[in-house]
Amino acid sequence: MKSELWDKNSIKAFTTGYSTKELDFFDKECEDFLTVVINLSRTQNDKFDVKSRELKKANWLILNDISCSLFDCLSELKKGNIRIAGRVFRDVLENMHLLELLNKSDNGTLLEKWFDNEFIPHRTYRDWLKKKDEKLANLTRDVYQLYSQFSHRNFKPISESYFTNENGNLEHKWHLDRKNSDDLKILSKYYSHLSYFVFNSSLNYGDYKVLNSFELSVIANEALKNIETEK
Repeated sequence: MKSELWDKNSIKAFTTGYSTKELDFFDKECEDFLTVVINLSRTQNDKFDVKSRELKKANWLILNDISCSLFDCLSELKKGNIRIAGRVFRDVLENMHLLELLNKSDNGTLLEKWFDNEFIPHRTYRDWLKKKDEKLANLTRDVYQLYSQFSHRNFKPISESYFTNENGNLEHKWHLDRKNSDDLKILSKYYSHLSYFVFNSSLNYGDYKVLNSFELSVIANEALKNIETEK
């Protein structure tokens, strides 16, 4: 994909911000890509018994929820709605870590607990990770706390929906405006988070054996080529 927003090493989103044209281009590319992924996920419809408790079924349910949530997040960001979009980030992060825990830990009871609708706290993932790599576990904790600001509505994420008027007082913005340079910088940061989660969750369909990794790559690439040709 061609958009600069996919570049995980870019600091542009947190410095100068992206232009309206760059965000518009990413909108189309990201929507097209997520549409492909979601349509591929739909090929698993009618393949799992409602009463089964197999790992592959859990993987599909969680991955499908991630992809659809990210699509919803993109739809809200296109409208300038950062309140809803920001809340999706921690939700997706938790789901990504839950998938890793269910698939890679030796705790065979976790899957049963999940199907029994028991809450598996993020702390369980961090404790498991700490046994393998304490430094990574601490980093994960810090990242989780960062994204928790969106869900817990700390001052910073709430204040990004307000601006200071000519009287020095606050005014609320229902939606941010890409034509406003200050709003554009804020939106750029949210888009950077979105691109990270889309990029790092889509291949999990193959990693967790829901879809064939090679088939997923080929079909997605071909679909995106066709989309590019149609533009």
